[in-house]
Amino acid sequence: YLIMGTDASGNEDAKGEAYQGSMADFLMLMMIDETDKKYGFMPLNRDTVTDIQMIDHNGDLMDYRKLYLCTAHWYGGSKRQSCINTADAVSDFLHGVNGYLAIPMDHISDLNHVLGGVTVTLEDDFSKEDPAMTAGTTLTLTDEQAAIFLRGRMEVGDGENTSRMRRQKAYLQAAISQIQLQSSEDAKFMAKAYQQIMEYATSDMNMNAITKLGQHLDEYESLGFVEIAGETKLGYDRLEDGKEHAEFFADEQSLKDAVFKLFPLKDTGEREED
Repeated sequence: YLIMGTDASGNEDAKGEAYQGSMADFLMLMMIDETDKKYGFMPLNRDTVTDIQMIDHNGDLMDYRKLYLCTAHWYGGSKRQSCINTADAVSDFLHGVNGYLAIPMDHISDLNHVLGGVTVTLEDDFSKEDPAMTAGTTLTLTDEQAAIFLRGRMEVGDGENTSRMRRQKAYLQAAISQIQLQSSEDAKFMAKAYQQIMEYATSDMNMNAITKLGQHLDEYESLGFVEIAGETKLGYDRLEDGKEHAEFFADEQSLKDAVFKLFPLKDTGEREED
């Protein structure tokens, strides 16, 4: 399942030609293996350069371009089409996505509220935004602090997306512990949380798989976070805006190793013709 956090750069409340999808700032693949009782996560760099379908407002394919993974959500005529296009881009990149869940980053504070607050140790300094958020501090994030912690980038540390991905990973690890605690006290916690999240999310995910994972986290084997190595460098004018942008190019062997670790697949040695 592909989990997305979208920014507010688009015009997603409009319809027809006035619709403009937002960028997918946060991208995380979640794998649940109900047969072998395993789960794991794969963070995806929003700056990954890969094939993106440029689809129009009717959902028809206009062209393919090598663009940033986060831009796939730009295309389409509705929130659902933008999500599908992003899931398709990730699916082509990794060879398989079964569903998606998109949450506007404006609602990060609501997500934190549903979880009851998440406890993290701050590696970066956020004191300009909140005096309590100094580097080295361990605190249970308020809903407002969670938004600062997860969304901040250019004004925090080195300003790199990879640093923000590190914070998002730390938050998710802590959130899993919080979900375990909440689920142990309330067997219906995940179902209730899912219903609350769906008030502002766009998704085609199967709630049964999610709620089952929440109820049986202690019984499932965690594969942890499977990350893809690669090279980040500056690229010029890929968006035809006359600007430089960070570009991430995945290492093919690392990509293959990550996919095979997370998914129960076997390499047959066969290759499709282009």
